[in-house]
Amino acid sequence: LEVPWVFDRDEQSVCIRWAPIDGARRYALQMRVCMKSTQDKAEEFQTLSRSIKSTSARKNHLHDELYEFRVAAITEEDDDGDQGEIPETAWSASLVTGPINPVQLTQMPPPRVFDFDAISATILWETLTPQGHVPRPPFALEMCTDQSRWQNVSSNLNGDRVRKKNLESGKSYYFRIKPVIKTLPECDWSRASIPITIPEKSLAMASIFGDTLLNARSEALNTVDILAGKLIADMLRLLGDPDVPGLDQMW
Repeated sequence: LEVPWVFDRDEQSVCIRWAPIDGARRYALQMRVCMKSTQDKAEEFQTLSRSIKSTSARKNHLHDELYEFRVAAITEEDDDGDQGEIPETAWSASLVTGPINPVQLTQMPPPRVFDFDAISATILWETLTPQGHVPRPPFALEMCTDQSRWQNVSSNLNGDRVRKKNLESGKSYYFRIKPVIKTLPECDWSRASIPITIPEKSLAMASIFGDTLLNARSEALNTVDILAGKLIADMLRLLGDPDVPGLDQMW
């Protein structure tokens, strides 16, 4: 198993994710408090669950400490219910993390998606108020899907929004933001945004409106892409083929 990763955290909890394993019926998750020094004796891992069906889990009620998390996949061959012992070789390497210490770190509110179509989305976030001679900082933005790690979108965004292009229809995306600050207290990544699912394309739109439409800057954009997710496009996608009987009566 790959090392799991931190998807989201706050002052009292951590949500971790891991890559799916072929043949896994469910997953087991263990945790222990990290040793504070090399002189301390390592604690035994505690089993938090042996029946996780997804590839993520959130641990609540954490304290201001570092924790080790590890995951094991339970296949049909290995499935002994809750009684069988999981061999040490089945566990992933440990992820070391913990909740946010509000004295040391701050968090921005999560970003939100303002608008999206079949290939892109506009992400908004709150900007920091300048303090003294400190200019408004640039922002870093990351995104991920349900089963991917966080990946960088940009590390130098100005303003309070950006249009992210080249997204894939049918996939769900999350976004997180943080200011890039060198002269202010450290700021951690925001909580993950509410997920948005990029809509499927409706091929009927091109037969009705043509292959391209002009935007406000007179740029020609693909009709199928930019109208995906709009109410009329969703109706047509549900109806299916543009030649279905009765479709012409809709106009």
